[in-house]
Amino acid sequence: MTIGDVAESGNPRTDPSTRSTDYEAMKPYWNKVDTFLGGVDAMRKAGEQYLPRFQEEKAGSKDSSGRSYDPYVLRLAKTPFTNIYEDILRNLSSKPFGREVKLKDPPPEYEALEENIDGMGRSLHVFANEWFRDAVNHAISWVMVDFSKPTPRPDGFPLTRADEQSQNLRPYWCFVPATAVIAIYSDWENQIEIITHARVLEPQIVLDGYLEVLVERVRVMDREVIGRDVAGKPNKWGPPTYKLWELIRPPPNATSPEIWQVVDEGVYTIGVIPLIPFITGERLAGTYQVTPPLRTIADLQIQEYNEESNLQNILDLTGFPMYAGIGVDKPEEPLVVGPRSIIWVPPPSSGPQGDFKAVEPAGTSIKIVFDKLQNTRTEMRDLGMQPLTQSNLTVITTGQVAVKANSQVMAWSIRFADALEQCWQLTADWLGDATFEPEVLVTKDFNAGMDDGTGFKSDLELRKNKDISGEAIVDAAIRYGYLPEDFDYKADQEIVAKEAEDAMANTMVTIDPVTGKPLQAPIAQAVPPTATGNGQTPPAQPPPGQ
Repeated sequence: MTIGDVAESGNPRTDPSTRSTDYEAMKPYWNKVDTFLGGVDAMRKAGEQYLPRFQEEKAGSKDSSGRSYDPYVLRLAKTPFTNIYEDILRNLSSKPFGREVKLKDPPPEYEALEENIDGMGRSLHVFANEWFRDAVNHAISWVMVDFSKPTPRPDGFPLTRADEQSQNLRPYWCFVPATAVIAIYSDWENQIEIITHARVLEPQIVLDGYLEVLVERVRVMDREVIGRDVAGKPNKWGPPTYKLWELIRPPPNATSPEIWQVVDEGVYTIGVIPLIPFITGERLAGTYQVTPPLRTIADLQIQEYNEESNLQNILDLTGFPMYAGIGVDKPEEPLVVGPRSIIWVPPPSSGPQGDFKAVEPAGTSIKIVFDKLQNTRTEMRDLGMQPLTQSNLTVITTGQVAVKANSQVMAWSIRFADALEQCWQLTADWLGDATFEPEVLVTKDFNAGMDDGTGFKSDLELRKNKDISGEAIVDAAIRYGYLPEDFDYKADQEIVAKEAEDAMANTMVTIDPVTGKPLQAPIAQAVPPTATGNGQTPPAQPPPGQ
């Protein structure tokens, strides 16, 4: 197909927006965690999906005044939402970014790209933080490394280097959240897994006058099979191409159907579909379905939300006393209850004396529900591998949780550095640079951040015993936060050497304490004569001739 070609909308065989089975399998989890991040408003909007309706909560119920209401809607509107999941996500995804994520010794051209990696002003560090967080939240996330689309020369000749510079043509990174990749397939070529087909949502907002209009677009990236092995399995793939499809809606009241139309197309000249995944979960073999690392915590967040709703509902039901009239006639006028009011109970016309009193339920159930809620929250934070401060956790337990957190995030950091280096390799391919070998610096050591000083003391003992070098102990001081991250060991050693030279020179020359300048006579000539054997200084000799 070429630009202008169309495809039928709604037909799974031709509609580019058709979702894959992998996407449909992951979608419920993604919807759940994205609802968490939407806060209490998103949770209430989801309604019965995460907060089930009780059996007797029927819409159209009537109160004592005959007014219709829905008990569930009232309970939902008052249900709070303590977003522990988001707190855990934020803390875990921030750990690798205590130090700047950057290239090691980048050439000037790459250093400039690093400061504005996406062409929108975001640095590599800021961009990487967003990518990492999305991958922890969704278990997988993507980056597409593309190249600026040039404006053709009026004369039709190929662009020169000067033309490219004047148009600011350059590689740039596009963050592609997991929810935008509606289909992705891969296969093997020369013992390397390659992406052979991908479909990515690229919606765009355009203005019609002052009216915002959503334009639905799908980028389809594809590689055709051009070779097969003896068993008929594909083992050779053609050049990667892309087509950008746009949904064309008919005018109002028109009978024509919706169609998809190709509005752009091209070839990726670097020879691969430029999508790089970062996976934090466990990938199901042969698919792009991934077991989310925070799945259990997400399930507990739903449980916490319901328990918090139960607690609020019990407080509503038991927080206000009920009044009981025992052995008295029902008054014709409603009783006024509240501060500065008195309830007068007339004696009954017959029978024993009546009574009127407040009935307050016992708080036993409230405590049980509250304790259960607190246990769920503690379990969530424990599973979230956060440094915990709850009094019911021992120091040993807290330390074990911290170690688990470090090992998990450390594994993610190692994978993340590899994913970033793959992105930089694609960047070099776009630039035609076959010599660049990227190395990305990502923090992988988090134990130091929770050290109580014992680790650095052990390093100092190693240095004292000359088991490690001075440079190694400086690296340890940086690691434990005793020295700044940009501390320059070599420059500091030059200063230390200069100070030693100055100190040596000062031992040989007397310094005038007033001017700060050296005197003419060295220290060795300025000292008094040697003391006598009895420890006393010889008397001064009289001047000649006396």
